[in-house]
Amino acid sequence: MNNENNTKSKISKAGSLVLILCLALVGKMFGGYLYGVYSDSTTKNIVVDTLYQNLDEIRSNLPMVLDEYTTWEEVDFDGSAMLYSYTVKVSDLNDGDKRALISQIRNANTKPVCENPEIATVINTGIDYRYIYNDLNGSRIGSFVVSREICNGL
Repeated sequence: MNNENNTKSKISKAGSLVLILCLALVGKMFGGYLYGVYSDSTTKNIVVDTLYQNLDEIRSNLPMVLDEYTTWEEVDFDGSAMLYSYTVKVSDLNDGDKRALISQIRNANTKPVCENPEIATVINTGIDYRYIYNDLNGSRIGSFVVSREICNGL
């Protein structure tokens, strides 16, 4: 039981860093350009086009091992949301533990996502960021969304 709690604690701490690492990578790849374009033109179409144009560059770096528990597997954009999919090395988590893990990751990362200038530019156009976590078997652990409404409520 103590080993299980230790593993959950490590995963939770690692999960707190996952989105921050992703923010840095995404910001480096196209965020600065996007921020400048949107600031000058305020056109959602330009933001959408920029996101679509840069997906291949991001995908070329995936899958990416973020820490000993988490691998960033996929990124996609469906026109209304950026979709990030991760695999987390967990086993034998019951539904309550899965909800708690996703809650901890969401709580630790929503504010940094909202406060990132490049991502805030995208979110302010109405585009959401969706984060999906699966276990090694491909079963859904949980997911959460960061949206303009959520960021405005912080």
